Amino acid sequence: MKRLVRILAVTAIAASAAATLPASAAVGTWTKITAPKGPGQSIYQDSLSGTTPTMVVTGQASPDVANVNIFCFTQADQKVTSSTALNPSPIPVSSGNFSASGVTTPSAATGCILRALPDTYTGLSGSTNSGYVGAFTGPTFFFGVHTIGFSSGSNKDSYQTVSAHPAALDELSSPDSAGVILGLPNDNFAKISSGAAAGEANLALFSGNLSTGSSTHSEILIDGHNAYLPKTLAGIAVDVTSVPAATISMSRSASTGEWTIRESYPLRSCAGDPAGYPQGSATCTPVATGVTLQRSVVTSRGGAVTTVRDRFVSIDHAAHTAKIEYFNLIAGGTSGNPGIRFPGQTSFHVLTPGTTVTSLPVGPHTVFMSSDIYGTDGEPNHADTGLTYSGKPKLFEASTQAFGLQYSRAIPKNGFAGFAFGLENGFSMQTITPWAAAMQTALTPHLALTAPALKTSDNTPTIKGKVTNATNGFPAKVTITIGTKSRTVAVNQSTGVFAVTWTTLANGKHTAKAKATDPSGLVLRASRTFTCT
Repeated sequence: MKRLVRILAVTAIAASAAATLPASAAVGTWTKITAPKGPGQSIYQDSLSGTTPTMVVTGQASPDVANVNIFCFTQADQKVTSSTALNPSPIPVSSGNFSASGVTTPSAATGCILRALPDTYTGLSGSTNSGYVGAFTGPTFFFGVHTIGFSSGSNKDSYQTVSAHPAALDELSSPDSAGVILGLPNDNFAKISSGAAAGEANLALFSGNLSTGSSTHSEILIDGHNAYLPKTLAGIAVDVTSVPAATISMSRSASTGEWTIRESYPLRSCAGDPAGYPQGSATCTPVATGVTLQRSVVTSRGGAVTTVRDRFVSIDHAAHTAKIEYFNLIAGGTSGNPGIRFPGQTSFHVLTPGTTVTSLPVGPHTVFMSSDIYGTDGEPNHADTGLTYSGKPKLFEASTQAFGLQYSRAIPKNGFAGFAFGLENGFSMQTITPWAAAMQTALTPHLALTAPALKTSDNTPTIKGKVTNATNGFPAKVTITIGTKSRTVAVNQSTGVFAVTWTTLANGKHTAKAKATDPSGLVLRASRTFTCT
């Protein structure tokens, strides 16, 4: 009996080993790429580095294959992006295995199937040829691009980052160039030529204005003056050396491939503004506004979701006023009409040019968009987007595809006016809706009471608290109520903390209630029960 069990075990092991071989291993010529393994391992190309990134490719081949070349296949797996192999010289096969470093990555933002072909195969000029397909397995790849436009101390072209992910990607650019754009590559990688197939939503600040039908002021007004980001300012300044530098830092998670980007843009107006608007080339003498735009961008869910947090920060120890307009474009599909759905609505509609919407609820809420309001969820040519805002905006419908989110805010002395957004993009509302709900939770400010201790012998306790996740800026003040008495205290505009020492309380249980209204009109509440002994 023991002998029979041992024989069966050996047979099972042999069967398992055979199952790991490619189906084409039994007959004919075959190759198999074993690494890299596709979109799960992100490879990025830096267009400013001056060098083309490379990768390591390993694999297996049938005994009759002596050398292999690596190609990038597209268009139903029948054509190659280039008839020149990605490897500089044929890769030798030894004992059925091959490995080569220094294999060139395909052109940036290109989706393809990597295949290793015997070097005896010729004629890969792009003409249809099924003879070299099928027995040569390789991973589906999307190679992302990462280029930087604004770097510390200089002003260059806009930058973008493309997240290598099989279903969605992000393109992130400087606020006065292309904003934050969500795009979708075609979900059939065999048909991708380059870049995103559809840009679906952005969040940009330009030098023009949407709400009047003509450019009468910039989209950033500080204290009533037209304010400009460095890229725009570089085109209108009399002396380009007077344009402040934008500062950008970024990091990428090694495990997920996702980016965190932090940007800082000193804002300048022009001497004599606003009489000279719009400014022409070399007509602006930059004047400091005392305000800097700080933007942070974080991608998640493989690049399908982006969180944007903007802060217009007082850097001159003075209070300011700000009027901001964010631009958004709904990209149309191949048929039907692009449309929008406001919070509380059940259906999409086409934007009506010239309409101002003031009824959007105090956030966080989501404005949904569709590239085709007649499309069906999941169609490759149909993309849905959620734009989740935190603070209550006005929405101006500039055209059937473009709208602006308009805000008027005070920037407190040594504080900031905050604006936070989430952008969610996919092929179906079923996907977008839960992501948007999670984003609304993530962008909700919080008010908490942290002291006194739950039991205290102090009958004149200090009530302490803090506002966190201040997506719209900190409230100016908080009202504390214990019993029938209330006290109003200021909130530190740098840290969000507040404190007030209470008058004598009797021994026993007390409940402190806190209430504050943030700059967007969102009411925050908290309570804490403690006992004086």
